[in-house]
Formats: sequence, structure tokens, C-alpha cells
Amino acid sequence: ILPFALALTILFTCQVHAQTYTLGTGTSSNSGTSYPAPYGNYWWGAKNQFIYYASELTAAGATAGPIGQIGFNITAINSGAPATTLSGFSMRIKNSSTSNLSTWETGLTTVLNPTSYTPVLGWNMHSLNTPFVWDGTSNIIVETCFNNGAPYTNNESTEWTINFPDTVSLTYRADISTVCPSTNISFYSTSRPNIRMGNPLTNDLGV
Repeated sequence: ILPFALALTILFTCQVHAQTYTLGTGTSSNSGTSYPAPYGNYWWGAKNQFIYYASELTAAGATAGPIGQIGFNITAINSGAPATTLSGFSMRIKNSSTSNLSTWETGLTTVLNPTSYTPVLGWNMHSLNTPFVWDGTSNIIVETCFNNGAPYTNNESTEWTINFPDTVSLTYRADISTVCPSTNISFYSTSRPNIRMGNPLTNDLGV
């Protein structure tokens, strides 16, 4: 059994280093039919890529190192109660020098394995299966994808920031079963969902 003082020291240390960073300052959201929307079933499936700039991470206090959690903030459930479960919901990420999305970025690493996920109101934080290591200088490309079948419902409203000077989001949505591997593009957007990133440490040591 750990001495009490040592246990408190370990717990305090983890609380100090377990941090999250929220990128994006907008307070509006997508509608039940508009994109980009990381959680949405207005079509059977949707694939998105988003740019998050190194300057935003630095301004939020982030430094180079592992990211173990990623989440988006849902402001309204539009698909019913409970929300529509998304099949094969996954995330892929990479460090990139790209600042304007003109085509799909390649070479991303899967950090959240495909899973069935039911969105909820508020921040939806996903613990990554494989932590992503930010190099401290590159922009980050985040890709989300899921693929349901019929019937379709509506997109959940996710808080976003609009009117970036460059294309910061790509979306492909379709009523087919092969959305995620596709290289088709349905929308280019200067709007982008706000995101929250956290390092892999947690406050819960069971002490």
C-alpha cells in the first residue's frame, strides 16, 4: 500500500499534467442538414477532414507531445431521442504543413478504431486507442468517418467557428456503404467544428 503522502503526491502530479486544449472560438453550430458535421446521419455516411493550426495549439498552451483524447461539442440533438448511433465511427490524424484543404490528405494514422457510437449533448470526448504525438510545429489534420445504412435521420448540431480565410474542412456524404475509403468530395468549407484535445493522463488513479 502506498504511503498516504506519496499517494497524494502522485495524484497531484497527474492533476497538474492532465490538460485539455479547446480550439475554435465560434458559438454557432451546423443545422440538422448542413455540413461539416462529425456526428450526423442526414446521409448514410459522412467523411470529414479538418485542419487545426499549430498557432491555435500554441496559443492554447499546448506543447509537443501525446494527445490521448479528442472531442466535439454537440449543442443540439436533431436525430431523435436518443441520438442516432453512428456505425464504424473512427478518427485518423496526422501532422501536416497543409494550411488549405484542396484535396483529401493522405498518410493519416488511425487513432480511434471503428466503433458504434451514440452522440450525447455537450462535449463528446473520445479516448484514442493509439495516442497521437503532435510534433509541436505542424498543423494537425483530423479525419472523422462513419457509415450507417437506411434510414437516415439528421445531423447533430456541433459548435463551430466560421469564416476562416482558407478551406479548413472537407466533407463527403452519400447514401452508400463505401463512404470512408472514397476520395470523392461533396463540400469544401471555411467553417470548422471546435475541438477539444487532451493528453493521455487522467486524474483517476484509484488511490
